[in-house]
Amino acid sequence: MKLLLVLVILVCRELIVEELRLILTQPLRQWRDRILQHKQGKAISVDAVLALIVVTPALILSLLLVIASNSTFGLWTYLLILVVLVPIFIDRRLPSILLSYRQQWSDAAMVDEPELQLKQARLQLVTVCLQEVFTPLFWFLLLDTTGVVVILIYYGLRLSAEQVGVTDVAERAKSLMRFFDWLPSRLLALSFALVGQFVETWRYWLDNIRNFDLSVVEFVDVAAEKAVPLEHGQVLTPTLPMALVRMLAAYESLCYRSMFIWVVLFALHVVL
Repeated sequence: MKLLLVLVILVCRELIVEELRLILTQPLRQWRDRILQHKQGKAISVDAVLALIVVTPALILSLLLVIASNSTFGLWTYLLILVVLVPIFIDRRLPSILLSYRQQWSDAAMVDEPELQLKQARLQLVTVCLQEVFTPLFWFLLLDTTGVVVILIYYGLRLSAEQVGVTDVAERAKSLMRFFDWLPSRLLALSFALVGQFVETWRYWLDNIRNFDLSVVEFVDVAAEKAVPLEHGQVLTPTLPMALVRMLAAYESLCYRSMFIWVVLFALHVVL
């Protein structure tokens, strides 16, 4: 049943229209905004604000899951999981990183510092993929129903981290997100080795898996660069912006292939 839930969630992520996506993702965003507005002008600690934003919905969900698990109708738990996880997984950056940069680079006759711009785009791409897909998916596959509560906590932190106008809350949320991202980032980088250039990515993974000086996003970013290197003799030039688009598309494809292999391996685990 968990495999079916995962497939439904991932399909919804790709197919739900923008209007419905905005409706489904509103409740938790409105809750966050109310708490942050209440904080203005009051001597409330950052940790207390985050606790209200993150822990309160998690406690309510935990209570509902306990009630659903004791219900005679066994599908209540699965329906509740879908009600919680579908809005989280469909809350994605649109337009995508690839579409945004393709438009930007296509409109430019010349791209200054193409290597730097490609790195910036790839860094944004792996950040979005890790936070929107792989970290939530990892905790759900690992912890099952308990993982749904963990994902809701993580999502609350992610929403708080988006509030650049409230820097203390945003920075605290980002620092806490790293704890949830660490294990998924290692598994994602290993997945890049399996679906990309194996030898170079595997060596990098072995050398840096315990490197705590690298942030989780930097670790995944370099792994993606190792997994999809420039072709032999290829040079990124300012006058060929479509070469940047093709490379970024290759990195996006790498992330999709990694997601596919996660689902396939989990399916094999369920079957065997």
